[in-house]
Amino acid sequence: MSESFQLYDLRVEVVCPPGQRIMCGAKEGDYFTLKGEMMYLPPGQGISIYSLVEDYQNRQNDIQSFRHNSGPEIDLT
Repeated sequence: MSESFQLYDLRVEVVCPPGQRIMCGAKEGDYFTLKGEMMYLPPGQGISIYSLVEDYQNRQNDIQSFRHNSGPEIDLT
């Protein structure tokens, strides 16, 4: 098995469903980019690490729920 891997650039943007409130000081359209292993934010903009952790935990719960309800286990990670 190869131990090599490839990193991709990624832009993560705040999107708020209509009628919902954004917590942790973020605003619609705020974003950060990941280039390789580095995280970049626009000047003067911050992002709450707590909102990132909460989103990650919610996605893990969704994956676990899907696995529980879908019959044979499927690796979605």
